Amino acid sequence: MSRETSLPAACQRAQVQLSERKRGELDLAQQAALEAHLSSCETCRRLERGTAKLADLLRRGTPPLEASTRAAVWQRIEAESGAGAAGAPGRRWLWGFALACACALLVV
Repeated sequence: MSRETSLPAACQRAQVQLSERKRGELDLAQQAALEAHLSSCETCRRLERGTAKLADLLRRGTPPLEASTRAAVWQRIEAESGAGAAGAPGRRWLWGFALACACALLVV
């Protein structure tokens, strides 16, 4: 299933309920229904695990990079964007920076 296709109604409801549960908004019957769905749906369990992992990463923040790593990242960004000795960096540096941030998150 691609992200473009719609999920079954039970999965759509479970996704909403996962958010509501996180905020403490589910009553006992809704919690039981969500748990029953999660016990039989690998897709929604995977979503729950991924969401929990992302929330944990965001809570912890990213550790600071070592100076040598930071310097290497900036050198690569400058090299790939055509910046550096030529002068002002182009728009491509933003993609390099975004890639570097994503790599830093993966290191965690």
